[in-house]
Amino acid sequence: MRFFEDIEIGAQHEFGSFTFTPDDIKKFATQFDPQRFHLDEEEGRKSLFGGLAASGWHVAAVCMKLLVADGKRLTAEAVARGEVVFSFLATAFVPRRSGVSGA
Repeated sequence: MRFFEDIEIGAQHEFGSFTFTPDDIKKFATQFDPQRFHLDEEEGRKSLFGGLAASGWHVAAVCMKLLVADGKRLTAEAVARGEVVFSFLATAFVPRRSGVSGA
């Protein structure tokens, strides 16, 4: 597991990629951020963006998706190398609380 103190200032990491299509941009905007430059190409051209622009919320959601997918991939790789081992401390029965530990 990486912690903030493990990351060097200026370090870069590729998390993946995503293609924003006009239809995706409009669909997201219709539901979550219905501003004219997210909904209509012509309105986007007249805006400071100069074209249809994805909502910042849309971009943030995609970034979160890529971060989670990358975290799952890194965890799977660590498990495959034997770096992550889970121990179940007890079977969970209601109302007993169970814990998990990892190394």
